[in-house]
Amino acid sequence: LRLVALELARVTPIGAYPLLDYLVLTSETVGAGVKQLERYHRIIGDPVDLHVREQMDTVRIEMAPAAGPFNIEFTSSLMVLHFKHETDGRFAATRVVFQHAVDDPGAYERALGCPVEPQGSWNGISMSPDAWRLHLRRRDPVLRQLLETQANDILARQPARTGLALQVQRALAARVAPGL
Repeated sequence: LRLVALELARVTPIGAYPLLDYLVLTSETVGAGVKQLERYHRIIGDPVDLHVREQMDTVRIEMAPAAGPFNIEFTSSLMVLHFKHETDGRFAATRVVFQHAVDDPGAYERALGCPVEPQGSWNGISMSPDAWRLHLRRRDPVLRQLLETQANDILARQPARTGLALQVQRALAARVAPGL
């Protein structure tokens, strides 16, 4: 079952995570959409923590290794593929980096349209500032504000992702995914 995370990302439609997907897609730009992901990603129960690092010549979306290889590969692939779709093909990552070994980096490179670096020093996606500023085709500030209200309500009811609960979630995610 090689490349399961990539194949799953390829067949996961926009709207599979309705609230989260439309929080992102109604944003003005790729960067604003990523900021929505960074803030609201945990409403779907995903163990991947996203952190944006904006630098002068590149933007990195970093993912903590504790989420496990499958979750990191799936989330990275899904982000690149969906942003490419929502910018009518204009979005391109400059590279995708995984701290772990990948079965077929070439397959990821062909699917994602950028270099893939296995066994790198971090996990995630890097892009140019121009890609970060690309407009999303479904941008809708009124709908996004309505969705943010709903998402904030969900976040307020969720327990904080710290301590033992977070460790258990990450441990389970890391154990389940390799057995696919």
